[in-house]
Amino acid sequence: EVIVQARIRKGSKLCAHGISAARASQILGISRWELMNYVGQTTLSDRFAEGVSVSSRMKTARGLFS
Repeated sequence: EVIVQARIRKGSKLCAHGISAARASQILGISRWELMNYVGQTTLSDRFAEGVSVSSRMKTARGLFS
């Protein structure tokens, strides 16, 4: 149980560095549900509370594809 909890904490750190939850869970051999449950209980997602406007996202997407 301790090893599994350590892997889940390590997975949350990987998510904080930009790796997707699916990839982090695959690398560490843990359930995606366990990882997302832990990440949801932490304040990790609160650090990125400021979002990007839709118009800004559309401008970026149009710049990539034109």
